[in-house]
Amino acid sequence: MNNKSIIVNYLSSFLMLYVVLSFNIRAQNFGAAAICNINAVCEPDWCDQRRGVGLIYKLSNGIYVRSGTGSLVNNTRRDKRPYFLTANHIIDINMDNSISSSEQEIIDSLMIVFNYQSNECDPKTPLQEPDTIFFIIGATLIAHHSDGDFALLELNGRIPANYNTYFNGFRNSNEKPDNITMIHHPKSDIKKISFSDKKPKKTTAYLWEVKKWTTGTAETGSSGAPWFNQEKVIVGQQSRNRNDDKECTKKLESFGGRFDVQWDNIQLANRQLKFWLNPSSVSNSQITYISGDEPCKINYTFQNANDLHTSANVSHFGPVFPGDRTYNGVYECTNDITIGNNVTIQSGTSVILNAGNRIVALPGSKSELGSTFHAYIKGCLRGCDNGVGRYSDGNYENYEYEFGSENKEKEKEDYDNTQYSTRIYPNPSNGLFTIESQELINLQQIELYDIFGKCLQPVINQNGNALSLNLTGYAKGMYFIKIGTYSQKIVVE
Repeated sequence: MNNKSIIVNYLSSFLMLYVVLSFNIRAQNFGAAAICNINAVCEPDWCDQRRGVGLIYKLSNGIYVRSGTGSLVNNTRRDKRPYFLTANHIIDINMDNSISSSEQEIIDSLMIVFNYQSNECDPKTPLQEPDTIFFIIGATLIAHHSDGDFALLELNGRIPANYNTYFNGFRNSNEKPDNITMIHHPKSDIKKISFSDKKPKKTTAYLWEVKKWTTGTAETGSSGAPWFNQEKVIVGQQSRNRNDDKECTKKLESFGGRFDVQWDNIQLANRQLKFWLNPSSVSNSQITYISGDEPCKINYTFQNANDLHTSANVSHFGPVFPGDRTYNGVYECTNDITIGNNVTIQSGTSVILNAGNRIVALPGSKSELGSTFHAYIKGCLRGCDNGVGRYSDGNYENYEYEFGSENKEKEKEDYDNTQYSTRIYPNPSNGLFTIESQELINLQQIELYDIFGKCLQPVINQNGNALSLNLTGYAKGMYFIKIGTYSQKIVVE
């Protein structure tokens, strides 16, 4: 059978490992959702919201298993911090409000896949399974509790620019929504959308109840999926069903955790959403509603140095507008980035700019020694006309450099070094590869991994800037090579 491969970026505190995992194309519930569930793309008015929804994989006995749904969620700084809301029972297996060592291992290796969806309304199960290449590996548990069955995670790393994601907004008031819409992965299938046209019931102090779904249904795999109100913002997340409705009889009763209760019902940071989603300490009355956000902007203009630094300890009611400052100093847009006169990137700070058209720094702008500055012309994806997203090899190219510096020559040299060209060919090959680079490659920088993440010690011979890599003694299949910051998949036939 055909196989589909997932390149896993596993982040640790010491280094980034690149592992190649192979998944059978129909091995994990592709096409398994109940027939009444419709593809999420069938409802174009919900395109933004579906872009924030991801499929959860848990690592079990060395194999990633599809295990639920969740959503990126916005915060009052609007700073693109990758918070992800899902159900507590997905990671707190015993629902005892404590995390065991085995549960912690699950969280550390959690994989979130975005854009696992059809780009067509019909057929409900496309002939070809959609890609599972848009993913993040690893997370940190920020807050959770069995009351309401919620868990808030922070994903290990910023969402890449080409993932075309969206940070969903929320409402934290206790008003009953007029209706409920759920975007989910029932049976861990491709992304679906379900509707209930009635107001949910407050069945307990912590849960909403949907008596029946008007369109679609909820199934195993829907757990953690966001429940949206008529304003298209999150008011809860799928917890459980009272019974099974695999035959789509409309008799299913579903329960979802109430966002307003999870907000601050328990006055502990690790048991509530407010501490994390309201870092600017805005009063409840001011943030009953937060709209969703595009992580990819159209343009950026920075007029002072503070705009270019991270969002830590900064209220969006302060000197910058909401969304001007990101949590990690990375700024991405489809068109232009303009840095105003006399803006200084200060020592000890990091700024990364990525624009689709150009990056211009006006006279007097500079970066101090001890700062980190990178600029790329690659752009990012935004909006709803990009299908299921696209794949990028992660290499940025065609950059412009127009930035002044107190140490301009050194900074320009460092900047250029991030863009050197590396080629590995032929690929696939019979096991003999040539590696060429414009820069002299340090053999100590080369790392090779097999499909299980095991670091290998291949034979490598160097001749100037060219190297020969000999894998003729290794099994046929896929490997992953890392050279400094450059990485590539290679195949031995």
